[in-house]
Amino acid sequence: MEPRYTYINAVLDANPAVVRLALDDRPIVGTGGTIPSDYAVATGPVPVGEQSIPGRVTVEAKSEPLNPFAAGYDAAGVLVVQFGTN
Repeated sequence: MEPRYTYINAVLDANPAVVRLALDDRPIVGTGGTIPSDYAVATGPVPVGEQSIPGRVTVEAKSEPLNPFAAGYDAAGVLVVQFGTN
């Protein structure tokens, strides 16, 4: 189970106006190896019991090293929520 998938779905539950997510597409490299990017997690296989994130909102990749936070926008393109996943 990928806890980030569950967390992103929880953020969407708490912010129903979000229709577009911009997620970091850079893999996370650490001492234990490389883990998938937030974008890869959100667009990857849907864990059992979870709603499909791409089925709920448009998901786009972003790569901003100085701003790794995920961002959720409403239909007018207004930033609704900004959050970190790691």
